Amino acid sequence: MEKKLKFRDDGTFVIVQFSDMEFIDDEDHDPETPLLDSITKATMERIISLEQPDLVVFAGDLTASARSKDPLQSLRSAIAVAEEKRVPWAAVFGNHDSEGRISRKRMHEEQLLHPYCVAKEDPLGMSGAGNYVLTVEDLSGKPAAALFFLDSGD
Repeated sequence: MEKKLKFRDDGTFVIVQFSDMEFIDDEDHDPETPLLDSITKATMERIISLEQPDLVVFAGDLTASARSKDPLQSLRSAIAVAEEKRVPWAAVFGNHDSEGRISRKRMHEEQLLHPYCVAKEDPLGMSGAGNYVLTVEDLSGKPAAALFFLDSGD
């Protein structure tokens, strides 16, 4: 996949943002409560289908890592809709993403493995994990906008 973000011919660039989804493994759900992740996933699918975004941004707490046996699998579940629909996506992490045994650094490394992820590696010498800038190009291919993704800390 080409990792460049570009404005549309009409000059628009559509971003859909999801936050505080707090996915956990199916096996970690309380048997007395409905599987909220499946409801969240269906909602995400509908929003992406309706909005046809140029970029999906996951703005923290993709997972509830302290309640998940496999926080990386929870992360994969959280981003699955964007990957399945082949929409470029990026994420920053919230406090619930790194409460468990997986660090933000490891979560950021995991997101970089996915084909539709447009996030970038952390710059050298910067504290935190998941700090990067994405550039959106105009129709001529020149940078026209910048999106900053910053680690808010634990």
